[in-house]
Amino acid sequence: MKSVLLLFPLLIAAIRATGEAPLWQAANGSRVRFLGLRTFDNPVVVGMEKNGNKTTLRRKTAGGAGGYEPGKIAADESKALGRQAWLEYMARLQKAGCRQMDTTDKGLMGFDGSQWIPGVNPNGQYLVIDRWRGCGIRELCLPLFRLT
Repeated sequence: MKSVLLLFPLLIAAIRATGEAPLWQAANGSRVRFLGLRTFDNPVVVGMEKNGNKTTLRRKTAGGAGGYEPGKIAADESKALGRQAWLEYMARLQKAGCRQMDTTDKGLMGFDGSQWIPGVNPNGQYLVIDRWRGCGIRELCLPLFRLT
């Protein structure tokens, strides 16, 4: 059975390959991030960061495969968002009850497919959730993709 601990080397490799800093290093603001580790496809990181009145959305894609070597950055796109986008996403997180979710879903794991790993650091409160195929957290991750 895979868990965030067994996937830790892949997770760290993918984050390093995309040049992402750890969530707990969100210095002056708040950050949310979704890491998609797809077995045979490129790892992708989509994040939103709020710093003062500025909100930035950034999507990075590595050139390798999520279940293997992540490769180097193949695409790096960012854009400015309005304050409302941040507020709406924070409301979505609260409505989903992510603070009450277990870090891992012990009942559903597999070998080929995808790991959906959203992480949040709003106001310094760090939380990471790991789900196989996005079970139970799609509503948290897909809106970030739609903004890119």
